[in-house]
Amino acid sequence: MIYYTKNRRKITVGVAPGFKFIAKILRNEDITEQQIVEKIVKSSTLSEGDVLSCLRNLQLVMTEYLTSGSTIRLENLGTFTPYLESKACESIDEVTENSIKGVKIRFIPNVRFKKQVSSVQYEYRHNETIA
Repeated sequence: MIYYTKNRRKITVGVAPGFKFIAKILRNEDITEQQIVEKIVKSSTLSEGDVLSCLRNLQLVMTEYLTSGSTIRLENLGTFTPYLESKACESIDEVTENSIKGVKIRFIPNVRFKKQVSSVQYEYRHNETIA
């Protein structure tokens, strides 16, 4: 279940710009790695050490591949693709490592994962933050 509230936002594009009302998610607490580990341990035959080792190694291996420019496709989750954020230059010669602001990682969920997340139910919760 995802809870949402209603917020007022200034819209500056489109055929009818102005103040509009939108749904905004009410986020729960952040989930820690330890909470993920404990949940996996409870639902599997793996030990806490096994799960921690697997998660840490996954992070190390993914870092290695992503920092070499590779895309990673995890069939049951989705695709992680590194891309560069850079400033626009007037000429091709101005594009150098100094014009690169940094690397970002784009995550695109696979169809099944996206469908599972999209099937969530929504419920309105009153919130006083309508500005």
